[in-house]
Amino acid sequence: RNRWEMNKPLWLSELLYPLAQGYDAVHLRADVQLGGTEQLFNLMAARKLQEVFGQKPQICITFPVLVGIDGTQRMSKSLGNYIGVYEPPEEIYGKVMSIKDSLIMDYFELLTNVPAKELAELRQALADDSVNPMELKKRLASDIVTQLDGPEASTQAEEHFSKTVQKKETPDEIEEKPVSFRELIYPDGNVNVGRLLTEIGLAKSVSEANRLIGQGGTVIDDRVVTNRMVPSEWVESGSIIKVGKRRFAKVINSDILSSEQ
Repeated sequence: RNRWEMNKPLWLSELLYPLAQGYDAVHLRADVQLGGTEQLFNLMAARKLQEVFGQKPQICITFPVLVGIDGTQRMSKSLGNYIGVYEPPEEIYGKVMSIKDSLIMDYFELLTNVPAKELAELRQALADDSVNPMELKKRLASDIVTQLDGPEASTQAEEHFSKTVQKKETPDEIEEKPVSFRELIYPDGNVNVGRLLTEIGLAKSVSEANRLIGQGGTVIDDRVVTNRMVPSEWVESGSIIKVGKRRFAKVINSDILSSEQ
């Protein structure tokens, strides 16, 4: 209505989408429909359509949207701002610790079983600065990891975070990733780090790896990588690759392993 009165465009897709979703409710003769709060308009459109078709309007139940770790958009795998339930515990813990302070109470409310009375007390404590947000985030991260992977995994994830992020140390145990150096080294003697990160599982694709390199968070044996191509002497069997603050891998030359076998 605001755009109509301001003579701004209304797109056909905006008008068809709620009608199409609303007709789902008509076809299913839905009694109740669930959705995020941003779906309320579409849910209400369904009620109108049901009345037109002589049906009893459905009950609409909405839930708050879980904002992603970027603090702006809803959590989504396609946006990359998500916490995956099957990710390693230390990765889940670290991602929770990375959220903005303004999201702490929303995450407590939507992702934990902390009683409502205690949530109100925590919210008040944050408002009057009687609690350190970092401590609350540690509790939140521990609670979420405990739900997904158990208390032992939560303890180990907290120790990993303390050592690698807060104290900036290298973890004692780093997963070894065999990779063929022969295939990584180009004729000019350089190594494609983007491909390397993808091969060892620290990035899902070469494009994502290149983006991580561009952000300056990729380190090979204490050397910060600023270009996707680096001299081959930078990467040796046993080199430790670090991406961001929490993700590590030890590269093992599979060519050597094959020759030994």
